[in-house]
Amino acid sequence: MTVVIESGFIGAEYDLNHPRIGYERVAGALTTNVPSEDGFNAQNAETPLTYTAWQPTSVPAVWRLTFVGGGTETISYLGIGVHNIGSSGATVTLQSFDGATWANWGGGMSVSPDNDDAIMFLVEPAAVNGIGILIEGAVARVGTISAGDVLEWPRKATWTGLPITESETNRYNVNQSDTGNWLGRTRIASGLEFDMTIDNLSETFRRGEFETFRNHANTGDGTFFVAPRPLDYPDEVAYAWSPETIRMERNVPKKEIAGSVSMSLRGYKAP
Repeated sequence: MTVVIESGFIGAEYDLNHPRIGYERVAGALTTNVPSEDGFNAQNAETPLTYTAWQPTSVPAVWRLTFVGGGTETISYLGIGVHNIGSSGATVTLQSFDGATWANWGGGMSVSPDNDDAIMFLVEPAAVNGIGILIEGAVARVGTISAGDVLEWPRKATWTGLPITESETNRYNVNQSDTGNWLGRTRIASGLEFDMTIDNLSETFRRGEFETFRNHANTGDGTFFVAPRPLDYPDEVAYAWSPETIRMERNVPKKEIAGSVSMSLRGYKAP
């Protein structure tokens, strides 16, 4: 799990120890520079699904979205939810398009992760004509890429509960003989299970940015990238979703600090 922050960036509205949730998924015309392996087409990485991925046949390989009609989109995050970049020994670099030239974002934002958990790039919001990634060093499998304008929460998350890095959960089939002997077990599923609570939210936030996120979480595909405190805890990031309805309660009779959001989340865990 890795949050990669643009050099010098301290946050657009709120500092980088306020939670970030990346749920926007901008669309565009997809291009790559090398063929893909059979069954691992580049289009697979455009979906929120975790069982499909893009795998180029060679590196360096680029995966790029040029926005429809040559227009711009505001980008402040890019997330990669499914990959084997860490275990393959590859490096991933964020790239952008200014309408004429593709270049590494900010002169260079790269990471060579030591595991295959979620990656989230956080950058100074900028209107660009395209967004993408560059894979170097080794062929890697990459899925569930999304980018857009990240949601910056105006209050910090309650700092209790299970850290994302320790939230792995496993489910097993246990084999037992008729006489009660233990014969071993098989892991049939794994994932992440963790909570995040944010208090003292305003009614203005409820009717604005939160409402848009709530609609996505409850009626859209429901997936998003979440980093509760990206600056001090960059390993605390996940590609997540909620098995329950996300809503904001009113806990304080004052509209400036009335709201409280408690989310019990599930997330993807690399095998």
